[in-house]
Amino acid sequence: MKETINEKNQELIALGASIAGQCEPCLKHHVAKARELGLGEEEIQQAIEIGRMVKLAAASAFREYEKRAIVHPQAGESCCDKGSRCC
Repeated sequence: MKETINEKNQELIALGASIAGQCEPCLKHHVAKARELGLGEEEIQQAIEIGRMVKLAAASAFREYEKRAIVHPQAGESCCDKGSRCC
């Protein structure tokens, strides 16, 4: 039988993802749901802090990528080069 993540852990993950994704409506929803499920403030704060760490690490890594992309641009690696309208 396959194990699944319980509902409380799902909400903790969703809290961290809400912070990392900077989604205010998601954060409001998942904080309320976490409290409804009986999660404590310490658990909620810990999940939020983990989300912050992920967000900051991703931003830092992307800043390094930006520096490399400006100095050594690689033609053909952009989604813009492939006909999408992202930019």
